[in-house]
Amino acid sequence: MFRSSNRAFKPSVYETGSRRKRGMPRWMVVLFTGVIIGAGGFWFLQTNYGPTRITVEESQQLNQQIINLTQEQYSLQARGEELSQNLQQTENENSRLLEQHENNLQQVALLKEEIDLLKRAIPQDPSGTPVGLRHASLKAELGKLQYDLLLMKRDENANDFNVTIEANVEGRYRNGRLGRATPEPFTATVSTMSQLAGELEYPEPQRTLTATVVTFTVKDNDTEEVLGRRTFNVE
Repeated sequence: MFRSSNRAFKPSVYETGSRRKRGMPRWMVVLFTGVIIGAGGFWFLQTNYGPTRITVEESQQLNQQIINLTQEQYSLQARGEELSQNLQQTENENSRLLEQHENNLQQVALLKEEIDLLKRAIPQDPSGTPVGLRHASLKAELGKLQYDLLLMKRDENANDFNVTIEANVEGRYRNGRLGRATPEPFTATVSTMSQLAGELEYPEPQRTLTATVVTFTVKDNDTEEVLGRRTFNVE
């Protein structure tokens, strides 16, 4: 009989050279490529556009600046509180001074009323001169005269007068003889109401004279014009 020409398949433990080797899958290549590109892009963005990294020394300096700013903030806050307290104290003091000022104004108004009443009560100087000698309280001693005078301007709106006041003393000596004395003049400023008090001593020859009548003459210091004159009896 004739044999078939087809050869039977026999597996071999050795691989023939004609069989193709299998490579890395394409999806894995794409994955690795994407990872590499993504990592490179992230590094590029981080380097060029990301937050700047600082050194340890810069970090310490920054922390010290923060500490200094915090301390300055506390200091400013304390200063602000102190200024607020000072402002409150100033406002309280201003309120107290304002109240005191109002009280003073009331007292001044009352005093002005009292002065007006006193002016009307004091007898007028009949001479009608610019300066009126409205009142005199005189006490005679041997060789001396104690005086308490009240002088007033006739025109309250006029300027104050700088004056010299002369005293012409008439009296009696121990032996009963009449005599005169002219003590040293004295100066004063006459305002709306001026009270003058003091003591006059007579010159040596009249040291035993006791005054009974005194005439006061008021003269302007600059012009020597007589601004007032009046005679008073001595107690």
